[in-house]
Amino acid sequence: MKTGFCKFCGGQKPLIKAHIIPKQFFKIPTGKNQLIMVGAENSYTKRCLEGVMDDGILCEDCDGGIGQYDQEAQRLLLSDLSTYKSVDKDFYEIPWSDFNYLKIKLFFISLVWRASISSIPFCKGIKLGDKYENMALNILKNPTLDSVDAFPLFIWKYKHVEQVPVEKIIMEPSRFRLYGRNCCRFIFSGYHINIKTDKQGLPPIFSWLYLNPNNPLIILEVSPEKETTLFSQIDRINAEHFKKSDSLKKERVHG
Repeated sequence: MKTGFCKFCGGQKPLIKAHIIPKQFFKIPTGKNQLIMVGAENSYTKRCLEGVMDDGILCEDCDGGIGQYDQEAQRLLLSDLSTYKSVDKDFYEIPWSDFNYLKIKLFFISLVWRASISSIPFCKGIKLGDKYENMALNILKNPTLDSVDAFPLFIWKYKHVEQVPVEKIIMEPSRFRLYGRNCCRFIFSGYHINIKTDKQGLPPIFSWLYLNPNNPLIILEVSPEKETTLFSQIDRINAEHFKKSDSLKKERVHG
């Protein structure tokens, strides 16, 4: 264990091997105990036995503090979500009462912050810059429901397909542009998480998908074999379900 400056509290302390992505997300069913790590541009593949860690960013106390958000994310995302999905829908709809919105949002903010401050090769694709690193750190230190409106995000979950073992794949996080917005992408445990990292407004096509304290958590189910049709799928669901729901609400108000 080496001594250095913790990037959370700023103190000079012994630094631990801190997971960038919590280690529970690297555990897969018995008999399938190997993950495959893939480069952000499919530049390489290699076996991943214990996850990715950085021994130069956090002291034990600060890592433990962030751990409360990790635990809530693990409890929710690694559970059986089938009860939240109707057979006629291709998305999961999880009521706010069944998860802690604040902790889930802070988990994802901590995820992109940890990746950005890390110097390990796995995280080379995520650099927020001082402004957004400091913004994320301030939110993590002073969490409120209002402050976590920053870093809006949406999640989709890959449908299990035997030929494409998405649950066993973890990709290097990377930056990308989505409708002119700066975003960061994380793919692990069968999930694909997109976090917006600029001050521009939300792309309207995704507005109903963003994690929001006033609405259920929507997790889109996507076939890994048909991801190229994702945007048309999002638009269709928005038209069929959410715009229809809004119309019904307006009718009740004016009826």
